[in-house]
Amino acid sequence: IFFVDLPTKSVREEILKIHLRKKHRDPDQFDVSSLAEDSVGFSGAELEEAVREGLYDAFAEGNALKTEDIARALKKTYPLSSTMRDQLEDLRRWAKIRARLASDSDPEPLPPESGGRAPTLQQERARNPFVPRERA
Repeated sequence: IFFVDLPTKSVREEILKIHLRKKHRDPDQFDVSSLAEDSVGFSGAELEEAVREGLYDAFAEGNALKTEDIARALKKTYPLSSTMRDQLEDLRRWAKIRARLASDSDPEPLPPESGGRAPTLQQERARNPFVPRERA
């Protein structure tokens, strides 16, 4: 069994470049390094969505896509590493013993907790075994 952890900063940079190119944008026109720095704990899919959302927002405002548009989309996103932090930490511990790590690089620590709980949908709280139930 292979375990694929969250991407490191250098991998996040490459993922962002890939998705910018897929949207016919030149990655050299963006501060990809700062976006990667601001996206600790984000998955590749979450980075892809941030590029897409930034593009939609820029288009709605009648502007070309800029680094700030993607950064704003990242700030509005609750990454899986926030919503399922405990489960991810448990999975990392499990994988160290029982799985082969897909990457040679050490995983980055998860970002510090923001203090508030990430929002969850009522359906998630009712049916999702991965989301802790809130006590009344």
